[in-house]
Amino acid sequence: MAQQGFTRAVVLDEAIVFQQCDENAADSLRPGADKLLIRLSRSGLFVGLFFRSDISARKSQALREIGVSKGLHLIQTFSDQSQVLSEAQCVVVCAEKNLEEFKASLDSSWNFIAAEDSTLQLESLPFAITSLIKKELGNKITLVGHCMNWKREKDLLQRGALPFMSTFGMSFTPLDLSSSLDRQLSVVDIVLNKATDEIVSVSKVVSDTNEKWINFSDRFNKLERYLQEHPDIHVVDPTDRVTPLMDRVATQSLLEELPLIEVAAGGPIVRPPRCVKVTGFDDAALFDKLKSANLVVPTIVKPQIACGASESHTMAIVFEDRGYSNLAVPLPAVIQEYVDHQSVIFKFYVLGEQVFYSTRKSTPDAVVLRTMINTEAPSIVFDSLKTLPTGRAVDEKAAESALDITAMRSTAAVLRRKLGLTIIGFDVVVHSHTRDHVIVDVNYFPTFKDVPDTEAVPAFWKALQESRNTRTI
Repeated sequence: MAQQGFTRAVVLDEAIVFQQCDENAADSLRPGADKLLIRLSRSGLFVGLFFRSDISARKSQALREIGVSKGLHLIQTFSDQSQVLSEAQCVVVCAEKNLEEFKASLDSSWNFIAAEDSTLQLESLPFAITSLIKKELGNKITLVGHCMNWKREKDLLQRGALPFMSTFGMSFTPLDLSSSLDRQLSVVDIVLNKATDEIVSVSKVVSDTNEKWINFSDRFNKLERYLQEHPDIHVVDPTDRVTPLMDRVATQSLLEELPLIEVAAGGPIVRPPRCVKVTGFDDAALFDKLKSANLVVPTIVKPQIACGASESHTMAIVFEDRGYSNLAVPLPAVIQEYVDHQSVIFKFYVLGEQVFYSTRKSTPDAVVLRTMINTEAPSIVFDSLKTLPTGRAVDEKAAESALDITAMRSTAAVLRRKLGLTIIGFDVVVHSHTRDHVIVDVNYFPTFKDVPDTEAVPAFWKALQESRNTRTI
């Protein structure tokens, strides 16, 4: 008899993973089965994969390979149970036609989830499991329902950040936006929302009014409507707080309004880059705008739209004034000062009250860059996802000696408080000549991949927990 308590194990019927009546194991995995197995393998639970001895040799071999690759425990007979299964509360997920067989052969105190073969939706199974854990533990555990793309989720799963059950009292489940939201969101404590993963399209011209210019997926719009109708649900983070970071002009305005830090005597100036918005590069007033913004070449030119469209990554570096003519950067655009920074960029990750940072190689000073790419062209257009040449290897100790960590921690706290966001990232370069600390980018929910998992994951969990008790004023 299993000990009473909370679920610590899952037994998965192979009929849930494979299509029935198919001898070709290579072609018989159900749609979504691989995703489910990855989620289970990183669930923090003991996971057993049950299969019968009478299946084909080909399917048996496929199951064994799955078990090895995903770290699952193979169970071939009902008597083949590990010590964990004999002592743990368990959830059995099986095909409906096999339910009575499982119930007769296994611990009657276990929970059973049966699915009809014709209507089986694997996307709904993680919630079915985690909602049972939530029912068992109640307020002792925080259930987080998350909405993000599979690439991001898989990365976080591999880092151990989205378990069904963690030692920190956290449980994570992907929201199935094709199913009933009321059934799911009446149970979860937090909705973790990566809105930018759900952008379908953006307007060519970003509106300076409240007019809608970002088009999200239908499923995300369904979630947004539900959250608006149920404002008591805690969201990390609300979409209206994230959208300013999708617009480089709005982000610049926010940074210019912030009293980032009280600069101590002799301390660095912390600021955004000098910047101006333009709607054309051959406008007669262009150079008047540049002059009033105190902008001289070299500059970097970026689309106003910061994400959600492929053209948002098309940028240019202008070395000479004539380089603006017919510049192939989508409009409207922002022209920013190109900050010489000795090829070092500092990437900051803010997870609640905890701040981490890393150093990376970056593009060299403008004169050096132009020499490296061996061009006399007055400007170059590039894709920001395809890195330009970087400078020499980073001497981290030398680079960090130029960075005022105290000022950056103060900046992180002010940014988080003003933006009302729980998880943010921002990039800083230190001006080669003035030592100004220039914030060149701010983004929501970065992957914080430069931070060791042992530090980042607990900080991530803690930030989510603490966000429930914090409200931005």
